[in-house]
Amino acid sequence: MQRVLLLLLMLLGLSLPAHAQEPGPAWWQADWKYRKPLTVDAGPQGAGLVTAPGRLPVLVRLHAGNFAFDGVGEGGQDLRFIAADGHTVLNHQVERFDAAAAMALVWVDVPAVTPGAAQTLWMYYGNPQAPAAGNGQLVFDPDYTAIYHFAGTTAQVQDTTAYGNHATGPLTALEAALIGRGAQLGSAPFQLPASASLAVPAGGTLSFSAWVKPEAAGPGQSVYLRRDGEHLLWLGVDNGVPFVQVDQARSAPVAALPSGQWSHLAFTADAGAVVLYVGGREVARVATPLPALAGPAWVGGEGTPAPAGAVAAAPFTGALDEVRLSKVARPAAALLAEVASQGPAARLVRLGEDEQNAGVSHFGFILKSMPVDAWVVVIVLGLMLLLSWAIMLAKGRYFGRLSRANAAFAAQYQQVAGLPVASLQERARQGTVGADIREHASLWRLYAIAMDELKGRQAHAHGLSAAALAAIRASHGRRGHPRRRAHEPAHELAVHHH
Repeated sequence: MQRVLLLLLMLLGLSLPAHAQEPGPAWWQADWKYRKPLTVDAGPQGAGLVTAPGRLPVLVRLHAGNFAFDGVGEGGQDLRFIAADGHTVLNHQVERFDAAAAMALVWVDVPAVTPGAAQTLWMYYGNPQAPAAGNGQLVFDPDYTAIYHFAGTTAQVQDTTAYGNHATGPLTALEAALIGRGAQLGSAPFQLPASASLAVPAGGTLSFSAWVKPEAAGPGQSVYLRRDGEHLLWLGVDNGVPFVQVDQARSAPVAALPSGQWSHLAFTADAGAVVLYVGGREVARVATPLPALAGPAWVGGEGTPAPAGAVAAAPFTGALDEVRLSKVARPAAALLAEVASQGPAARLVRLGEDEQNAGVSHFGFILKSMPVDAWVVVIVLGLMLLLSWAIMLAKGRYFGRLSRANAAFAAQYQQVAGLPVASLQERARQGTVGADIREHASLWRLYAIAMDELKGRQAHAHGLSAAALAAIRASHGRRGHPRRRAHEPAHELAVHHH
């Protein structure tokens, strides 16, 4: 019986909801069976921002440590992100979703990130009928003119914005970069197109950012370079020291980037200066406005010979990831938020425990997901479980009847104590001893054996021999019941009678 109760408790535990949590907002849509809370915290307990970055594409990393990857549609097509109000759908882009490797990278457009109170977004999944809805052109605001995730493996580097500024060149893909795939540089750069959306007027605004991992220090290595005639805009690393240069004006030396580690490198340009950022923080500036730039740009080196008398740029030796260009000067808070969202020690987003829609249980989901061979095993185990339950119930009923019948026999035997030994048999003939005692009591069977033996000995005028007593005891032992004082008088009386 204890085993049955244990099994029932296990089944009950599986059928309960996954977590007993404080209730969030009402369920967005019933077709989505699961959701996970995402806490965007720019305050002291999170990213530690002081100034609000405003609208921000936030990176959500899913891995085996924070997500089970069960119940999600192929390629993450049923992922939906809902704002803290519980009903506003947020744009998102799935950069990579690999359930087999337990890894996913998703960009989510958060309309407003503030350093005040943290906000909780909701990631819904578990609707196999939902179509894919990710769209990178909507995740990043229109001021982004080029976004390169390096998620593909072709020679053409895809731009995820609506401008379509795809880059070309002999790209060597790096499988394990900072954010999914990246680019391995060192041999040749890749080229950004000379499109109208990337053109910069004189005194115009611009932002560039990228994650870089230097691997071999050298002079004049170029991360981003753009020439137009005699004019130059150059972001590079000189023997590990990052710099930005506009025409002939170069920023003052700063601390070198650590070799073999990922660093966030960026610059912004407005009407008065070009500012260099490392790790989202300003480190140097050049008080020179941008010249007009309309030609192609190069990432990772320089694809054409430098003009006569100009300093030639060397290829950047190292890895590159998440390159972004904007036609506006991004605020320092936005660059710092990028680091907090994307970096190795990302602290902007915290993932909570998954929740289930009402009526959905772990047990139901497991049954829905099992293949045919698993069902065969479950059916066989179920039949064995039913058989064991049937045996336990039958044995329980048998021993219950036996115990009750023996107790009734003992009561009857006590009533005839001191009377002739055959009095109990006489009661049985008169119907006083019930059928349950005669059919189920092991003590009654022993009593009957003893009385039969007694009658036989009386007929031959012989007493009970040692062999007869041994036979009676052996008969009792074969039935597996311990001797009880209730039936001992039957043997004693039989012996005494002779």
